[in-house]
Amino acid sequence: MAPGQNLWAGEKGVKNKSGREKIKVLGIAASPRRGGNTDILLDRVLEGAASRGAEVEKVVLRGFNIEPCRECNSCQKTGQCVVEDDMQLLYSKIEEANALILASPIFFMSVSAYAKAFIERCQAMWARKYVLGRPLGKESTRSRRRGMFICVGATKGSRLFEGAILTMKYFFDAIDMQYHSNLLYRNVEDKGEIKDHPEALEEAFKAGQELVDFEKEPLHVSEMMSVRPTIEDTLKA
Repeated sequence: MAPGQNLWAGEKGVKNKSGREKIKVLGIAASPRRGGNTDILLDRVLEGAASRGAEVEKVVLRGFNIEPCRECNSCQKTGQCVVEDDMQLLYSKIEEANALILASPIFFMSVSAYAKAFIERCQAMWARKYVLGRPLGKESTRSRRRGMFICVGATKGSRLFEGAILTMKYFFDAIDMQYHSNLLYRNVEDKGEIKDHPEALEEAFKAGQELVDFEKEPLHVSEMMSVRPTIEDTLKA
């Protein structure tokens, strides 16, 4: 399957109804299976964002050929990755996005291999920011770029999401985005099981609306079994 066939975009346009430039939201589906729980939640978040007039796009990593980082350090000289694969199709999308949502199930207390390869290849963007001093995104919207993490795990462990959240913290920093919010659900395993929790689907829709409403405060970090007030509290737990 060609990489472009994995891209889904909502209604396109330069301006929303208020006359403002449309907010671009990029959704990254990093599960190895289509139609799984994180995939369903990501679709709901994107629907919520689109309902607020955002331009949304979904990328399914499973259909892309993305190699791991080679640690050649070439990007520290140019800000560009030298590996010629499908990741080259995504760099501009990451930079142009006002918000990015990464959705991944838990694998060995971290994100999926698809997500990890994608994140590692953003080393080039880290190099642009921290080595070459070239900020990412438009200057007018740079300070409001937002990142969101969706994650589902099968077990009930209290520390289930710690490793994945720490990875996401440094990922969003590397791509010059504020770590805005999480949707974290434990004790959900079977494919599509999240549909048995309509409150989670509603929460995901509202989270998408909140993600593109820059006048409001971030949503609370949430989990199926408990709600914690901030990402920082989740990291300390």
